[in-house]
Amino acid sequence: MEGNALSNKRQAVTLTCLRELIGFYERHGFKNEGMALSKHGGAEWFNMVKVI
Repeated sequence: MEGNALSNKRQAVTLTCLRELIGFYERHGFKNEGMALSKHGGAEWFNMVKVI
């Protein structure tokens, strides 16, 4: 699929990150949506969302 997120009618960007990166993503416009279900690597992951 070509183009960018807006031209493809995306409404948000989502990612999961470790606790120590929450502040970094919040400073870049992401909102912390709470703990993710993922237990990858035995770590706690958090859902981050940025509306575009």
